[in-house]
Amino acid sequence: MDMMINSIGLALMLMLVVEGLIYAMFPDQMKRLMVYVLTLPSQQIRNMGLGLAAFGALGVWFYLKA
Repeated sequence: MDMMINSIGLALMLMLVVEGLIYAMFPDQMKRLMVYVLTLPSQQIRNMGLGLAAFGALGVWFYLKA
């Protein structure tokens, strides 16, 4: 159980590193992206989020299966 918690924590920290680097390298593009997302309907944002979550879960499943 401790190994699983450590792995989840590591994954979250790596996600923050990647996201932080994207904001640091492309701040103006990220501002434009945020403005664009505000114009989208909530259902479309929800569907994109669910799709990305499913894709990530599938990737984890394939990784752990190998």
